[in-house]
Formats: sequence, C-alpha cells, structure tokens
Amino acid sequence: MSLIKLINKNQQTLYTGQHKTLSEAIESAITKNIQLDGIDLTHANIPHINLDGVKLDGASFYGANLMGANMSESRFTNCDFSYSNMTSACLCYNDIINCNFKYTKFHESDISMSCFYFCAFEGFSTFEIPFYTAFRIQKLTFVHHEKPIHFETSPILIKSEKRQMAIIGNHMIFNDIPHTFDHLSPPESMEIIPLLKIQSMVDLMKKFV
Repeated sequence: MSLIKLINKNQQTLYTGQHKTLSEAIESAITKNIQLDGIDLTHANIPHINLDGVKLDGASFYGANLMGANMSESRFTNCDFSYSNMTSACLCYNDIINCNFKYTKFHESDISMSCFYFCAFEGFSTFEIPFYTAFRIQKLTFVHHEKPIHFETSPILIKSEKRQMAIIGNHMIFNDIPHTFDHLSPPESMEIIPLLKIQSMVDLMKKFV
C-alpha cells in the first residue's frame, strides 16, 4: 500500500489514504461519502473502476483510461472526458449534463436509459455511441472542423472500405465534407424538395457505393 492523495483542479486535497491503487482510493472516498467535485483525474489509469451512483461536478477525466468502468446510475455535470478511453464502459441510467467528450473513445460502451443534456462531442468515435438506447438526448453538439452541429436524434454512420458517411442532425458528413439539409424532417409534400437537392443526394449515394 502507499499514500494516495486525491486533489481537485486547484491542487486542493480532497482525500488522503493508504491504498493499493488509485481506483481503490477513489472508491473508498466515494464509500465514505467524501465530496469529490472538481477532482483532477487527468491521464489517470483507472480501468474497471466502480463509480456506480456517484455525483460529480466539474471533474476532469481528460485522457483517463476508463476502459470497462462502471459509471452507471450516476450524475456527471460539467465534467471533461476529452481524449479519455471509455471503451466497454457502462454509463446506464445516468444524467450527463454539460460534459465534454472531445475525441473520447466509446467502442462498445453502454448508455442504456441515460439522459444527455447540453454535451459536446468531437471525433468519429461519437458515432459508436448507441444514442438510440438513451432515455433522452437534448441540445447536444457535434463539432466538425471547429463547426458546431446541433442534434437531438441518434446519429447514423455508414461505412465502406474506403468511404464513410455520417448523418447527424440536419447534416450529412460525406468523406469528411459536410452537407446541410434544408429540412429537419421530411416535408408533407415531396414537391417541396427541389429536384436539384434530390439529384445531389443521389449523386452522393452513387459515390458512396
């Protein structure tokens, strides 16, 4: 065992104790109901950590290894998960509010019945998130080449060997080039859609095939 200190982003001590691992120290602090808001876990190596039921505000998980972590039935507010690895992490039944997921890895992560509000995403790993299993997604943003794309429905990613096409909000990203739809939802009459727009969509699909 060694003395492990948990600090916040202002270098203030939140918890100190003798533990075998950083994960054990964090789990112990949670069990003792110690307030961990603002905890700095930048580049922390904490795979399979149990954060079940935790409530965190302003925590930094920047670049952290959270592979296989249990983060279910929790509430994360104003937290930074940028560049973190959340592969196979469980985020079920969560409230996730105003969090940053820039280039976060989400392969095989589980977000069933979770609510996402006002969160920002960047990087194509975003399309590995099964948003359709979430309970609610509201006012989310996907940043593509510094341009924000707002969405509240599950994005779609279609891939072939050499090409990929993403549909998110009222945008299509084809081979890294964005295209914007004029209509957020199908109009009552197909006559409203200009034939030129239909032809451009057909041309894009031909290129994809």
